[in-house]
Amino acid sequence: MAAAIDIPLIILGSGHVEKDAQVLQAAAASTRGKNCAIGKAVEENYKTVAAAAMANDHKLIAMSQLDVNLAKQLNILLTQMGSIKSASSWTPCHRRLATALNTL
Repeated sequence: MAAAIDIPLIILGSGHVEKDAQVLQAAAASTRGKNCAIGKAVEENYKTVAAAAMANDHKLIAMSQLDVNLAKQLNILLTQMGSIKSASSWTPCHRRLATALNTL
């Protein structure tokens, strides 16, 4: 299906942490170069999902519970992995979101 479209593709897992890690790795590899958004990376599988997205030049969709502290923690972990680009490469929208999160 990825070969038939010219726009970015969003690939989401089922919500089963262990299965998603395996399926999203395969999906990321098979769609290399297609500018996909791969997710959802959660605290339990973020290393595997983020590594697959990064290795195959995709964007990453991360998710945490509705708790700003958990969201901050996941952002920190993903930044340490190199999945989240430095603030200098962020769009104005990214900067506003980061500022809002850091003030909470």
